Amino acid sequence: MGYVDSNFLKVFDFNRLEGGGRELLPNGSSIALTRQTALKLFGTIDVIGEPVNFDHHIFTVSAILENFPDNSTLSYDALLPMAYFGANFTAGGGNGDWKTIDQDLGNYQFQTYVLLKDNEAPNVIGRGLSEAFNKLTKSEQGVHFNLQNIQQMHLVTIDGNKADLQMVRIILLIGILILVIASINYVNLATARSLSRSREVGVRKIIGASKKSLFIQFVFETLIIFLCSLALSIGLLFISKPIIAYFTNTSIFTRLNDQHTWFLMGLVLVGTLMASSIYPALLLSSFNPIQAISGKSKANGKTNFIRKGLVIFQFGISFALLVSTLVMSKQMRFIRTRDLGYNKEHVFIVPLPGSTLDHQEAITSILNKEPAIKSVGYASSSDVSNMMDGTGDLDWPGKPNDLNLMTGQLLVDEHFIPTMQFQFLEGHNFSGDSSQWFGNFFEA
Repeated sequence: MGYVDSNFLKVFDFNRLEGGGRELLPNGSSIALTRQTALKLFGTIDVIGEPVNFDHHIFTVSAILENFPDNSTLSYDALLPMAYFGANFTAGGGNGDWKTIDQDLGNYQFQTYVLLKDNEAPNVIGRGLSEAFNKLTKSEQGVHFNLQNIQQMHLVTIDGNKADLQMVRIILLIGILILVIASINYVNLATARSLSRSREVGVRKIIGASKKSLFIQFVFETLIIFLCSLALSIGLLFISKPIIAYFTNTSIFTRLNDQHTWFLMGLVLVGTLMASSIYPALLLSSFNPIQAISGKSKANGKTNFIRKGLVIFQFGISFALLVSTLVMSKQMRFIRTRDLGYNKEHVFIVPLPGSTLDHQEAITSILNKEPAIKSVGYASSSDVSNMMDGTGDLDWPGKPNDLNLMTGQLLVDEHFIPTMQFQFLEGHNFSGDSSQWFGNFFEA
């Protein structure tokens, strides 16, 4: 589920299949479904005006969108209006003195997407947003907003950390090196077989074949082998599709209908073909016909030097890949065995809808009766190492006026810390009384 405002389709060009109204979500009780969700719920996409019960509220379907791409950062099954979230926020008492989401300027829960005009500088827009925000909040230190290109969101963090991008580049480099090794193998095999075809080349030259025609023939022979190998590899990919999806929880076939994917595949094919076929074709087509027919053709010193050089280069790449694999294996072992400050062994995380909080004590009591369960705790995030919710509304006696501190926050019950076995440096655990949670939070 995603909460969006009325400008969502003005910023993004996701295809709307049904629902031709001016607004995607015309009121606070509207909902937009994807094709897959509509088919799952109703068996058809012709469901405009149909009711949908979610979170104890009846929504009316106002639009059907095409499924979000699997490789998109934005991926939802349904879209709800931001007005509905805002109404629930106000009905729940807001956040202290801030009773609406427009007043709650310290809430960084949502992402803001800005569609810029042509030739507009993102850093200038970012400064303008920062100045407007700081003027509105009367912040002394100030908050600085940086605009990030949406194409970088998946691999580059907002602070410029490119660790994920570097990992993709490393994997790309490994793939290129594997292709280089395969090309060198083919070149060495082709040159080793060249002597067995020397008489064939000699006969063809005597009956009138030119060096150019022989060169083209040998290149086409390599091309046929490459096309057969490409077809075999694609077939193996489709056969192994369920296995790949099971282990990676993703699909590598979502981009096969993209022309850029086929362009890259063609580029790889041509590049590998050129690297593997040109030298063997030149060697075969350059045999002297008289020596070839008499069986006196043999590899000269230059040919042997090139073959030996390729073998050395190939083993060098293989050794580098082997050492890199061992280093990465040790790094992964370190990550898996590092003390994270809590016990993650034998901990099962089960996402639950928000409505279960009304029956939290009953659920906890039932689970604690199971002999295999040692402890049960609740938290507002299923990943305690990646808390997406943060706040800057922290205050304490003696806090400097110019200090603006952002911290991640996690809402938990009194059983969460003992369950995860967090260690206290000072203070003690929550008492379970909601009126004391925040006091205990800062003692911990």
